[in-house]
Amino acid sequence: MTSKCKLFYQIDPPLSADFPIRAVIKEAIGQRREIIEQVQDYGQVTYHSDGALPFIKNVKGRTIDRTLLPDRIPDRWETYMPDTLGFHMHENLELTLVTEGRMLYIADGRCIEAGPGDVIFFGSYIPHAWIPDRSAPVNVAEITFKADILEQYKVSGSPITSRLTAGNLKYRHIPCEEGEIANRIRSIARELAARPFGYRFAVTLELNLILLAMLRQMGSLPEKSEAGQSQLIRTVRDYIAVHLAENPGLSEIAGAVYVTPHHLSYLFKKQVGIGIADYMNQQKILRTAELLADSELSILDIALRSGFTSKSNFYRVFKEYYGITPQQMRDALTDQKLSEQRPDNPSTEESL
Repeated sequence: MTSKCKLFYQIDPPLSADFPIRAVIKEAIGQRREIIEQVQDYGQVTYHSDGALPFIKNVKGRTIDRTLLPDRIPDRWETYMPDTLGFHMHENLELTLVTEGRMLYIADGRCIEAGPGDVIFFGSYIPHAWIPDRSAPVNVAEITFKADILEQYKVSGSPITSRLTAGNLKYRHIPCEEGEIANRIRSIARELAARPFGYRFAVTLELNLILLAMLRQMGSLPEKSEAGQSQLIRTVRDYIAVHLAENPGLSEIAGAVYVTPHHLSYLFKKQVGIGIADYMNQQKILRTAELLADSELSILDIALRSGFTSKSNFYRVFKEYYGITPQQMRDALTDQKLSEQRPDNPSTEESL
């Protein structure tokens, strides 16, 4: 793949403070050439277009590497690839429904082909690019909303939007066969265009139902079988198990098995089903739960022995997984042990 990569940070046009949801129906075109040409390769800029010329501002100290680009793209899209590919990211969450034509989206080193009825979800600050099939008109319906609009709703103790944007859920392709979400996006667009009585309630309800459907689909995805994993990936998992407390980075792990970080990241996610960082967090959390149950170490010591670099990060990740704090789990485990030790509590064998 010969395209150069450039990254923008898009300042989203402001959403209403009391109703932070917007719908836009538009023709899909490529990134504006005059914007891309003003940006240095691998630099990050901010821009905001208000219908006139965009405002360009360099942001120092933020760079991006070639892992954004896939190793290859489908042959039929070579014709439409620009010389320089413009990636952008933004704070708000985005649901895009392709209503006409075909698009190629690129995110996290992957290509996602989308046609009529397909939906693409992008979380906050997820770099992505798109290339329209210029052989026919391409139109999309785009729903943009602030991440904190649904933070009041919890799933297993974590805010809905936190779960949608964590780990391998940073973006998602929902094919047209799963038409429920596409129909709800159309409903939101109609409500916001006509604004009948009660439209805010209707739009918020539809958005809730979209995210609920996504969460249920994600939660029902089967885990990847270990039997289908290569020897390389099994070696990586063994390496992580031995060195978890040292908190090894992707480059260190890749070096230990003699592959490039990008190649390892791609293979691991494909074969295991989640990225290496999320897998390591899972293993750390499982280890902390064991130590909470079987040791009298302080919570800080448990966090450090499990590979966490700070107590605050440990508390945040732990609560995302279990919905309670480490101290609450320790107290519950202590109460359970005390209950099992009471003389009036019959053993399992006696109760049988």
